[in-house]
Amino acid sequence: MIVHPSRTASPAPRRRTLLAGALVLPLGLGLAACGSSTATRAEDADAGEPALPQGVAADQPYIQFGDGGTGDTIIDVYLDFLCPYCKKFSEANGADLAELSTREDTTVRLHLRPMLDRATSPTGYSGRSANAALAVYDEEPTRYWAMESALYDAQPAEDSAGLDDARLIELAHGAGATAAVDQHITGGTFIPYVEKVVEPEARAKDYGTPVVEIDGTEVTEADLYVAGGLLQAVEAAR
Repeated sequence: MIVHPSRTASPAPRRRTLLAGALVLPLGLGLAACGSSTATRAEDADAGEPALPQGVAADQPYIQFGDGGTGDTIIDVYLDFLCPYCKKFSEANGADLAELSTREDTTVRLHLRPMLDRATSPTGYSGRSANAALAVYDEEPTRYWAMESALYDAQPAEDSAGLDDARLIELAHGAGATAAVDQHITGGTFIPYVEKVVEPEARAKDYGTPVVEIDGTEVTEADLYVAGGLLQAVEAAR
């Protein structure tokens, strides 16, 4: 089931709600999903264009699996590695999303956001974890999925310090990355990209996380947290 995305005049990400229990929209208990805003560190970034992961254009707010060819089903996923509802989505549909990313008729675009940077102390974990995942993708895109899974498995609590760089490097190596990614993790190579390119596009859409679009149409939240929900939404959209 898919629904058209709503838009509001407010630039702040909206708070999203999942209806639990039977996962049917008219019934169940409301659970607040992630929707607080990012603390930008753009002013601390080096002057000029931000460093980009391999294959990513300067104005492209996502990493991509598939060529986006005519006739492809386009799946956009907006996520934050600190968001507990993104973890719930990944647990329910992450394996299916990874499998969809290998299909010739499907393109998966991942928007790795620093939205919840203010929700750790010190601030900045969302951006650092997104940077670590992008560092793994930059070295070898196919290893991204293992890194995504590892980041969710090790997800820290909000208001904590988050994982330190040594732990992020350990997760990256566990996902198959080499020591070449270490300097990108410790140096925050791709943080200016997620702050200057990824996050402004998501905020302009007034999005929280997780959000999934299929061919530009937002998937209803009830389909995000139930196993098989994403595949059903994709088939319904074809």
